[in-house]
Amino acid sequence: MMDEFLTFLGEYDSEYPLSVRGASAEMIGRLSAVMGQPVPPIHEEFLLCMGSSIGRLEIPNLSFDIDQIIGLYEAEEWRPPPRYAVIAVEMQDPYFDCYLDLEQPNDFDFGIVRFESWGNAVLKGKVHPWFRSLRDMLFSLGFLYKRMSSLLFQLELQASPAKQQRTGQSQEAVVKTLEELALQMGFKRLRHTNPQCLLLEREDAAIYGHLPPRGGFNAKAAATDRGQLSKICEILRDQTILV
Repeated sequence: MMDEFLTFLGEYDSEYPLSVRGASAEMIGRLSAVMGQPVPPIHEEFLLCMGSSIGRLEIPNLSFDIDQIIGLYEAEEWRPPPRYAVIAVEMQDPYFDCYLDLEQPNDFDFGIVRFESWGNAVLKGKVHPWFRSLRDMLFSLGFLYKRMSSLLFQLELQASPAKQQRTGQSQEAVVKTLEELALQMGFKRLRHTNPQCLLLEREDAAIYGHLPPRGGFNAKAAATDRGQLSKICEILRDQTILV
């Protein structure tokens, strides 16, 4: 997976693969020791590739650094339940850290959830499913913060419950419709796309769509030209439940 991810971001930044720095086997062994269980193989693959630095990819307020993760486990005040393995630490309040849910396998991967560490949020069931796999999370964040952030004009869209009730269009249907509309506008479907995470682009614009495990479809469009972005969003709003 990681070679594929490096190649993917290397298409937008040829120097990107050289900018990452993997964690040592010793550090991964230390993480396993403080976790009290083996590091999940999918996370170990990530750590070996970029566990010490994700390089020239700026993801706001999230740290994937193995030192930060070990620090969370070594704090005596709180430990996550064994079901959850920390993969990223939020660096500001409300500290919604990211975890692999080891009871939600997805082939060789696991679902990604977020909840507030350092308290009893997880015991109260305040766990928020985010992505269906670490793979979906990485390619989504890479596309958002490497490809789309390079486009000057951006606009976020979300599903409207009122429009959904009026039209009867399900959130699953809007994913399919959005992709069809994008293809008609000259976008291409990147091969990392799946029914939950849409990655679509053309030379002057990009569209991302995400249907989280518990629903709440959201999308983002970006373009080099404000007029083109307005035209793209107008079409999407007119023919879907997005607002």
